[in-house]
Amino acid sequence: MAPRLRADLTKVMWVSRFEFRTAEDLDRIMAHCARAGFGAVMLQVRGNGTVAFASRREGWARELGAVPPGFDPLAHAVRAAHAHRLKLHAWINMVPGWRGKDAPADPQQLFRRHPEWFLRNRAGGLVREHGPDGYAWLNPCLPQVRVYLAELCEEIATRYAVDGLHLDHIRFPHGGGSSESPGDAVSWADFARQAGSRRDDPAEFARWKAGAVTDIVRRVRRRLDRLPRRMALTAAVNADLHAARGELAQDWPRWSRDRLVDAVMPMNYTPDDGLFVTRARECVRAAAGLPVVMGVGVYRHREAHLPASATIGQMDAALRAGAVGVALYSYGSSFAAELAPQITAWNGAR
Repeated sequence: MAPRLRADLTKVMWVSRFEFRTAEDLDRIMAHCARAGFGAVMLQVRGNGTVAFASRREGWARELGAVPPGFDPLAHAVRAAHAHRLKLHAWINMVPGWRGKDAPADPQQLFRRHPEWFLRNRAGGLVREHGPDGYAWLNPCLPQVRVYLAELCEEIATRYAVDGLHLDHIRFPHGGGSSESPGDAVSWADFARQAGSRRDDPAEFARWKAGAVTDIVRRVRRRLDRLPRRMALTAAVNADLHAARGELAQDWPRWSRDRLVDAVMPMNYTPDDGLFVTRARECVRAAAGLPVVMGVGVYRHREAHLPASATIGQMDAALRAGAVGVALYSYGSSFAAELAPQITAWNGAR
């Protein structure tokens, strides 16, 4: 049984891998978040098969130059966050394994070390999100991939004093033939063996895929539950339930019902207030009593040239819809000069 949500997970800031390079960056970020009244920071330490911590399994993040940066960003971030009485959660892009048209230079990177692990369509082509330069995805239907990802999470949990793990991109990709994938012979043989006479049923295929994704979450949960200390397990999930359960094979309502995670954070990123409220209510209902920390896409408001009141309004609407708190995406947009004071005041009033 997952532990109850802690109070510090009601005011959350997402800090992406594109928003820090140096130890000084991390010091400044943690100081800003603490002064603004946040309780927890989700720091992205894995983007696409490269990482911002000293891993025994994966190489250094491309955003850090793909070389040792001279310090351990995750270890430094934990110390800096705790010095400011913030909780630090390691944010992990789970299923993406590489990004870019060209193969990585590092022969140990997953794209070169385990090309058979990557998601392919029936013609044998890589299934990517966001075009030919986008993410190349691992295949969640392969048991060895699920084991690997759970081990990677365990590596962080056992080697760093993080307060939690935050799972993102734990799904199938958008577009690119995703609905018909995986198309490789190994996956199809496994599906046919499990589905039996139902192997020609698209709904059965979709359930099988969703089950594989859920199995990753379950494996991570079990590994965390074996540790001597408790830590939170949360997931960033799609706020569009139809898309989540369909093309993405992300049955996060099941994760909620089975209490595989401690909270879900729907990425309810839209400048449309009506759509935001509708999705917020649907997500709270689908979570079946599990705490919902509503994701607010601050960057979308800035792209639409909306005033600070647009973000504050959605933060208020999230609570009225039944969310226990909010998570803002992301740090760079949220600490724009005109918005930061209002966010600070909002946090201070709650």
